Amino acid sequence: LLSGNSSYTSDPLSEVTVHPFVEVSFQHTVYQTSTADGSHPCWNEELQVDFISPGHDYSFSGLSKIKDNIYVNIFDEVRVEKHEVNCIKHNN
Repeated sequence: LLSGNSSYTSDPLSEVTVHPFVEVSFQHTVYQTSTADGSHPCWNEELQVDFISPGHDYSFSGLSKIKDNIYVNIFDEVRVEKHEVNCIKHNN
C-alpha cells in the first residue's frame, strides 16, 4: 500500500471482488440467476419454478397438503484466471 487511504495493491489475489448469484431449490430442481458484479447486486430477473402437485391434485385441499420447501441461497462465484507457464525442458 502506498498510504493508509489507498486501495491500490500490486497483488491481484488481494483484490476483493464479489460476483454473487442466487440459487433456488424446489422439488429436487435447482434454478440459478445470472452472476452479478459488486457487493450491491440487483438482478431484476424472474425465475420460473416448475411445480408438480403429488398425484397431479391441484385442488385447494390437495395443495394445502404440500410440505415442500423452497430454499434460496446466495453464493459468490469465484473466478480464477488460468495462466499457462511455458517452461523449456533441458535434456541432460
